[in-house]
Amino acid sequence: HAAFRALNAALPPQASMRRFAPLLLAATASAWQGRALSRRSLSSLLLSGAVLGGRSSAAAQDVRTPNERQYELYVAAMTCESKADLEGAEQTWSRLIEASNNKASKVVLARAYSGRSRVRAGLGKLPPALVDISEAVDLEPDVAEFWAQRGAVFEAASKELFRSGEQDKAKALFASAASDYDHGLMLDPRNAALLEKSGDVRVRLGDFEGALQKYMRGLELGSTPTANGGLATKFALNVLQTGDDAMGARVLADVLATDSSEEVLLACAAVAWSAGAFAEGLALFRTAVAKNHTVADVEGVVDRLNWPPRALELLRDLRDRKTSYDSLSMATSGFI
Repeated sequence: HAAFRALNAALPPQASMRRFAPLLLAATASAWQGRALSRRSLSSLLLSGAVLGGRSSAAAQDVRTPNERQYELYVAAMTCESKADLEGAEQTWSRLIEASNNKASKVVLARAYSGRSRVRAGLGKLPPALVDISEAVDLEPDVAEFWAQRGAVFEAASKELFRSGEQDKAKALFASAASDYDHGLMLDPRNAALLEKSGDVRVRLGDFEGALQKYMRGLELGSTPTANGGLATKFALNVLQTGDDAMGARVLADVLATDSSEEVLLACAAVAWSAGAFAEGLALFRTAVAKNHTVADVEGVVDRLNWPPRALELLRDLRDRKTSYDSLSMATSGFI
């Protein structure tokens, strides 16, 4: 807005704003870079004939600095992402990186690498995505966001390996993800989302006590212990995994009081089934499936939500044996 006012004051009367669009863009880009074009600078550009001298718009763009061109590319890449044009975004981030090498601040270059990593991960190009985000981490090692992003790429790659049966390689990458998430937490210790991710990879590594600690810290950041229903559900299921069924049931009962989503109902079904409350577990399972039939794929749900293995065992048992309990009374026991 300030750049527009300065330009308007420098223009001759009756000037057509359409003809001065390149100059306005240059002034706005300069403001984004933390600089200001004075009225004298704007007037000099006008008098130089860059805009008024009848030169083409392509020639008029020559007055822009490299920083101004980098700004245009940054905006263009973000616009592509907002439109889900990942291929276009990848190409634009690449152009920005090429234009920025040895000419831009580390912050700009790190953001460009981070952006290209993000879209490459979205395109399933995980190895080059990992290379890019590692460049961002090297350039700006004190930014928690970059460590979290690299951890997410490691996690995505490890899940692919796990599903293909390469469990040893998957475990190594899960450990790398955990390390990066923890480094991010050193820089941003009150990041609840990062705490949850750190807990999730510990579940994958079989470190259920470690996962409980991360989830507990995340819950402590909420307005109430169960304000984050998904996180509280993970905490309860890991409590169940470590053998405290009663505490897991109490936590899930509190969650269910405010969150009756199909995921919470499914978790409650697992806990009820574990305690021998078969009728109640079956009723909760059927209610969850009625809300969303896809949760009948308990393997997919547990994998997607990063629930511990005992939850999967219980839900499989419930699903596979539920026909044996069709004759049971559906009156609930009050366990959940």
